Amino acid sequence: MSVKVAGLSPKRRYGSFLLSFITATALLSSCRTSQNTRLHLGTGDQITVDTTIAKLQDTAEQLRVQEASIERHPDFSLGTIEFNDEGLSFSSQQRLAVTKMILDEARDRGIILVVFIHGWKHNATVCDTNLSCFRSVLQELGQREKVGARRRVIGVYLGWRGLTYCNPIGRQFSFWTRKRIGERLGTNQARRTINDLLLLHNQIKRLHSDTRFVAVGHSLGGGVLFSAIGPLYRQALHDAIEERRGSVLDPIQGFLDPTGCKVELPDLVVLANPAFEAELYKRTPADLVDMRKKGARFSPAQFPLLLSVSSDGDTATHIVFPVGQTVRLLFSPIMWLRGGSYLRRNIIAAANYGPYITDLASAVAETSTPSAEPVPSRPGNCFADDFSKVTGGDCGCRLNPPQVASTDEENQPFSAKSRSYGNVHLERLPSVDPNNPFIVAKATRAVLKNHSDIFNPTFISFLIELVHRVDEHKSGLAIQSRLEP
Repeated sequence: MSVKVAGLSPKRRYGSFLLSFITATALLSSCRTSQNTRLHLGTGDQITVDTTIAKLQDTAEQLRVQEASIERHPDFSLGTIEFNDEGLSFSSQQRLAVTKMILDEARDRGIILVVFIHGWKHNATVCDTNLSCFRSVLQELGQREKVGARRRVIGVYLGWRGLTYCNPIGRQFSFWTRKRIGERLGTNQARRTINDLLLLHNQIKRLHSDTRFVAVGHSLGGGVLFSAIGPLYRQALHDAIEERRGSVLDPIQGFLDPTGCKVELPDLVVLANPAFEAELYKRTPADLVDMRKKGARFSPAQFPLLLSVSSDGDTATHIVFPVGQTVRLLFSPIMWLRGGSYLRRNIIAAANYGPYITDLASAVAETSTPSAEPVPSRPGNCFADDFSKVTGGDCGCRLNPPQVASTDEENQPFSAKSRSYGNVHLERLPSVDPNNPFIVAKATRAVLKNHSDIFNPTFISFLIELVHRVDEHKSGLAIQSRLEP
């Protein structure tokens, strides 16, 4: 069923994949699928467990933790909220338990709240590679807090059936069917849940100003996250443009809700190899063009708000995504009347669309540290009827961010044309406002090898350092505001 595409031109490679896509789609009806069911079934005392990443290498511990929706680790806590194929959460009890856990952890101190929405080929089984590596990232952040602000690190994993077909062919050609489910999530309860977490963050921050909120969406999960966060950023940008004094905008930090109260935006939102149409992102670039026409520009004190990163090696968004979108357009001829530019924006993923790109991302230095790949003994995560089939073997993640030598750019402002975070170097395009907080970065394969390579040490070092810089920047602003008369 495989098609050799090496050495072909992009157009011929695209055509070959289109033929394979159509052929495989006809075969998918006979493929066994995972169940559209809640995976963490524990209630009452079983909804929360105390565990460690080391203990999770044991099969019995994996089965115990699979039941729970909340994991308490020494350095962090992790809550899972699950959604069905209709875009609705499976359990209000699960949602409320995670909310209560966050409030309890934040009662006496600030927190770092990290939300992760997985994408294609993943779900909420206990040893899913995304969930396992998310634990490792939270542990890294938690260990850093031991010598820093001593905030509690809390992760929220939004799980859905990104993995549906259990055989290799079905998995590879399920992108389009899963995209439709992701779109439902983005317009239903998942969108509401993200907004509820944002409001919860604001509530906690009024008590503990050092609280931070970071949201990350990968692949189709990036589309879910953008559908929830995108309109808030557009409103905040619009308000800043309209309310500016002179030509420089005040740093964008939030917007006013209907009652006139200030709602702070997340401290950072990251879309990693996001899989949604450029058409859905077009309003933000259009607002930036309108802003330039009005002679307005961003403040040098502006910090990054939204970071989209797409890899040159991401065949899912460079080939699979356009193929699926093309098939969709073939059955929607009315869309052809909108013109060629409109069609291109519907075929190309947002972070791959040339006019949107603001930065080029490359590795500062080559590293021999292995990527966060699953070990051969990792169990499968295609749950059909027996939880024992998704446990056993390794349930960890090789996550070792490389130690990067200090550079002269370490203390450069966010607005610097050339700056580095961790093991990644960002180079801003000459035509882009140096203070633009809406970053769309085209990354080399040394940064992101492929579509799923988001937990490799180079990229993780980049995200952790960027979050750290934003945290320091905001802490400095908070101190300054307290000192001002």
